[in-house]
Order: sequence, then C-alpha cells, then structure tokens
Amino acid sequence: MDKEEKNKIIKEELESFEGDAIQIKDEELDGWIKSHMKKAWFEVKNFKKAVERGASETIAASEILIKILKSDEVSKEEVDFMKDQSVDLAKAIAIIGIQAVPGSSVGIIILEKLAQKKGITLFPKENKLPDTNLS
Repeated sequence: MDKEEKNKIIKEELESFEGDAIQIKDEELDGWIKSHMKKAWFEVKNFKKAVERGASETIAASEILIKILKSDEVSKEEVDFMKDQSVDLAKAIAIIGIQAVPGSSVGIIILEKLAQKKGITLFPKENKLPDTNLS
C-alpha cells in the first residue's frame, strides 16, 4: 500500500470519526436539555403547589380572623395557626420590600444561606391547617 492510499484511508476514518463525534455531542446536548427541562418542570409544579397551599392557608386564616372579629370562640390550634401565618406574611412583605433595592436578589440568597445556618428561613413555610369547623 502506497502512501497515497494510506492517507486516503486515514482521511476516511477521520471523517467518519468526526461524524460520530458530532452525533455524540448532539446526544449529550439533547440529554442535557431534557434533564434541565425536567428540572424546570419539577420546579414549576412545586411553585404551583406552593401557590395553592398559600391560597388555602390564607383562606383559612381569613376565616379564623372573621371568627375572632365576630367574638366567636377560637381554639388554641387556630390561634397558633394565625401566629404562624402572621410571621409568614411579615417575611413575605419584607422580601418584597427588599426586592426594591437594586441587586437584592443576590443579597436575599446570601441572607437565606446565613439564616439556614442558624436553623431558620426567610421564606414562608408550610403551615398545618387547623382542624376546625371552618367552611
């Protein structure tokens, strides 16, 4: 086999390999996109659940507040729930207020990391709905 034939074979093999490499990169990219889309969809579902939870907690808190304003009797569980909801409301208002400051998104993340080290969170948490005869 002469040098020209060898070079031709080598060139064909390299071209074949380059095609395989492009396909491998495309498959990796496709896998990366799919995995990130799954993560994004998971977060969208979590956000939807959090909004629904927050709405039901707010409705329950409103009903308890109406009971209190009507001078109806409320249970200790309802009072505790209202306290927790009040704390969460204050947290939400504070975070919304901080958002007015430019660059605050990074600051909120840093504050949350520091708060977590102390065993607390800056964000509203899930509160157990009280067992009452609320409508």
